[in-house]
Amino acid sequence: AAHTVVMSNGKVIANDTTTNIRKAANGAIIRCETKLNNKELRSVKYIHKVEKFGTSVQITTSNTTACLQELFRRDPSLGNLTVSKPSLEDAFLELNQIEISQENTKERSAV
Repeated sequence: AAHTVVMSNGKVIANDTTTNIRKAANGAIIRCETKLNNKELRSVKYIHKVEKFGTSVQITTSNTTACLQELFRRDPSLGNLTVSKPSLEDAFLELNQIEISQENTKERSAV
């Protein structure tokens, strides 16, 4: 199995198999075209992140099935749908965000 080391600011923040590193970016990525606006999308349970790309949106969700059921209920015309696992890059960004958050918490505690 491939092994991956993730670093942030010269510090190792993850050292594991690539598969396990990718699991750090929980859930799935849904890409689709929808009539729903960002506010409506963010109100759907299990949606953690929404990014708009022209007429398409990219959604990060922790429960793919429930999320898709709700999206189709709210927008039956939902189209151009793809569902994928988070990439290694997605995991890298997630791990770095966690590291930054932990560093900020430590800094506030020290003050």
